[in-house]
Amino acid sequence: MKISSPSTSAQSRTAVFVASDSKAAMELQRFYKLTVNGTADYDTWLALLVSTGNNERAASACDVSVKLDAYKIQKLKGIGCQTVGRYLSNTPNATELIDKELTVNELNTVFDNSMSVFLIMQE
Repeated sequence: MKISSPSTSAQSRTAVFVASDSKAAMELQRFYKLTVNGTADYDTWLALLVSTGNNERAASACDVSVKLDAYKIQKLKGIGCQTVGRYLSNTPNATELIDKELTVNELNTVFDNSMSVFLIMQE
């Protein structure tokens, strides 16, 4: 998204949001599953600037680094999560002892509970 400033004076600087910016905003909003309104609103800016985006917005997907069982999956579904991200492997040379590698049994449990999964590769 391009913001153009026609003025070079710090005191009179204004940002002009033109039609091509609105189109770019809508493309970004569609990609990030945000409300598509073509404006540079709060959620759009955070999607650009912060890896988590607005972590207080409504979402239908999440990612976790813990093993999922039926109980945890039902809790996630209860807050509106339909898709969950899971790690394909543990972090090489990690000092932490979290076993976050996705297992076949866990994957079957996710599918048995009518959720979808996106895979996360971390090296």
